Amino acid sequence: MDNCLKVFQSLSGDYYVFDGMTGRIITVKEPLIKETFSQTEEAVINCFEERKMISHPRFERLVWEKSFEEYLEFIKGNIPCLLLQMTTKCNLNCDYCVYSENYAHMENHGNKDMSHETIIKSIDFFAEHNKNCNEAEISFYGGETLLCFREMQEAVTYARDKFADKKLVFRVTTNGMLLNRNVAAWLNENQDVITTITLNGPFHDQHRKTISGKGSLAYIMTNLRNIKRDFPALWNGRIHFIANITKVSELNALRDFYRSDIEKNPSIITHVRSQDGNDFIQDMIYELNHDQEKERLATEYCASRDTFLNAYFGNSMNAVENRLIKDNDGVGIIGSCLPFTEKLFVHADGKFGICETACDKVILGDLQNGFDYDVLADIYSKAYALFNNCCRGCWAKNLCTVCFKDILDTDGRFLMEIPKPFCVSSRKYALEQLKTYCTLKKTTSQ
Repeated sequence: MDNCLKVFQSLSGDYYVFDGMTGRIITVKEPLIKETFSQTEEAVINCFEERKMISHPRFERLVWEKSFEEYLEFIKGNIPCLLLQMTTKCNLNCDYCVYSENYAHMENHGNKDMSHETIIKSIDFFAEHNKNCNEAEISFYGGETLLCFREMQEAVTYARDKFADKKLVFRVTTNGMLLNRNVAAWLNENQDVITTITLNGPFHDQHRKTISGKGSLAYIMTNLRNIKRDFPALWNGRIHFIANITKVSELNALRDFYRSDIEKNPSIITHVRSQDGNDFIQDMIYELNHDQEKERLATEYCASRDTFLNAYFGNSMNAVENRLIKDNDGVGIIGSCLPFTEKLFVHADGKFGICETACDKVILGDLQNGFDYDVLADIYSKAYALFNNCCRGCWAKNLCTVCFKDILDTDGRFLMEIPKPFCVSSRKYALEQLKTYCTLKKTTSQ
């Protein structure tokens, strides 16, 4: 069907149509609802055509929100976040980590720490390119960030002076193994530092082991219990969790763990990445009854507003709620973020990458020479051509999660086309979002 309309039923069985051209969701009512789904779909499409509601059945072209000149002007002073790869070392050997050798687009863990000089230069460079913003954020990443705890402390002290005239927040991503009393006391004293810990509950030790092959959960839980006892303000306000799951069926046991052992919910629950993963990863995430279990949990979420399930469904619901809605002028906006518009990612060696999840072979400049404008121009134009070639007839484009991590080959070159398995899964995910969103909105209004 050569148009950007998608007819679907919510989890409660109500009919809707999503107009991919405009982003609007329209309720389907009698007499368009027929005996079967296919008959209803045909009636809806015919109605839109007869009323000339789809004058442009597919996008005539897709454009970046900013011209290349506007984009370059933007990143001169509007970069909101600095992400520092403090080290390529790690004290765990998680088998689903993007640096685990199980993903083709990333090198495995290394042995390099970001030097003090590189940290200072990164903060200086970021300050210059954040000058038009009212706020700034600096995030510390790894490897395992806390292997460079002293360097992180020094970075925080220096950045506070550098950004004395604006609000500044720091974020630390850690596996929790090094959250000893000394670290916790510092975190407790520094109220502008927020810490996020990966904690997978009863499934944690299956995939998050130490270098020697032992499970890490017991050690982390000891650290967490000590923080909860000794630093309640830190625990309640500035300790957050992220949970990774390999299968939807893990969610119930994970919920029990967080309620009984942590007594707070994770901020976000994510699936282990499948794209670029080897056979080991694919076997790990395979789940026979994935669709049925996810729909069951989505139905529960819509009915109960369960706060734990919100960590799993909430971001996708926000994405639909905040989707782009515009007139049907035949022009679509490319939704992927351009490098540096959301963060400046600095590798441990001072080179600029696209982000922490995109192919690490792509280097966009460095601290000594600044941005590589030729590479940025190449990325801008090639992504433009790729999206226009592949996405103009897709109803799910405005909900699609495709970004640079999905359209680069393992050596950093652009793919000739977006991988078909990605498009299939992306459209499936968009449809799940719409079904759940419409069900949630209906139950909210009742």
